[in-house]
Amino acid sequence: MPVISLAEVDNVLGTSTLPPPQLPTTEASSVAQYRQFIRARLAEPLFVETLAKELLPFVVQRPIMPRALVQGKTRDGRAFYYRSIPCPSSQLTSVRPWWDLTTSVLICRDEYRPTVLYSSDHTTECTSPTSPTFGCGCGPFLLFCARDAKQKAVLDAAVYEEVLLTLKHVIDTRRPLSDLLTMNETVRSGYGDFYYARTEFLLHGDPAVLAIRLDAPPTLKPRPPQYGGGLLSMPGLLYADSARRVIMMLLWSDLLCLPFRSVNVEPHVLIDAARDKPALRSESHEELTVTPGCQNCHSRLEYGLRAFAGWSFGQIGTSYDPKRTVASTRFYGADHTDLRDEGPATPAWLGAEFVSQPEFAACMVHKVGELVFEGEPVPGALSRYLRAEFARTQDLATLVEDTLIARTFGLATLSRGTASN
Repeated sequence: MPVISLAEVDNVLGTSTLPPPQLPTTEASSVAQYRQFIRARLAEPLFVETLAKELLPFVVQRPIMPRALVQGKTRDGRAFYYRSIPCPSSQLTSVRPWWDLTTSVLICRDEYRPTVLYSSDHTTECTSPTSPTFGCGCGPFLLFCARDAKQKAVLDAAVYEEVLLTLKHVIDTRRPLSDLLTMNETVRSGYGDFYYARTEFLLHGDPAVLAIRLDAPPTLKPRPPQYGGGLLSMPGLLYADSARRVIMMLLWSDLLCLPFRSVNVEPHVLIDAARDKPALRSESHEELTVTPGCQNCHSRLEYGLRAFAGWSFGQIGTSYDPKRTVASTRFYGADHTDLRDEGPATPAWLGAEFVSQPEFAACMVHKVGELVFEGEPVPGALSRYLRAEFARTQDLATLVEDTLIARTFGLATLSRGTASN
């Protein structure tokens, strides 16, 4: 009987299926059927979500803009939209909404405000996830609002779906896992296209980009050139508000297994940095890259954030402006003394740096081992074998298969040439 049964594989991978078949009595036949069984599970969406949470915990589902509208009716029976308080019929205006540019809807005039792109104090763009955004309306073509709560839920779900389906594409097509952090294209639905179309409209002002087929099924599609970096420039991270800085800190621990650790930070340094700075987490602090006690973490954090300088930070919003970009940045490894590279300040360059580090393959192998062995120690010889193989191919599906095969039948099974058959 194998160490781990096929039924237990479903538990490890987070899948739920019909009872597995009985394995043959010979080892060679058992290994082949075992691998076939695992391969079928790797194609299941439940496993993809399990793997995303295990390997890429910085990718989380977040409620984001746009805000949901409420529908009301005038005394003569006409439908109209408002956000919180309905208005008299005399204050209604007709607008073409982004969700159907061939029609017009009525909305309270003060909820429209097509020329207002920033809050009244100019500290928050109307695309920001903060709610409410003072002074902002639904904007041109109502781009900052959803038709109703149901449409908002679909828009929010599309952000998470884009991550999972792109990861599933990489697994199913046996693309190197590194592509997940370097590719420009993503797998997304028509609703997933909304966020990219809105950014393009705000950047160029061409309404043609808003002609989205919202019911389009998810497909692999390219994105405008300012994106790149795979997961790093998907809306799930770009629209993470001030938490984007926290997510940036997680990248080193999630992708390289190199957590941020402060070194001899005096309390008064933190207090002085935060005093009278309500927007502390939405601002750059490059001075901290050379501040003793802070530089260990901020050398990675601040230079990492330079790759997103074109994207407004935190509460400021999430639009893109090429005039905000900077020319270059740096990549640090374990701490401020570990400068690995310098290059263009773009998400694509940052993603390529992460996957080119030797720690990337080792970290992914470690995390898959933690998942498959359910927290028990992974034999050293197996870890070394898997690291060498994964560094060569970056085939995530094969890594999971081989780790499960080795746990069940032993490393010698892989060494005898049954790996990846």
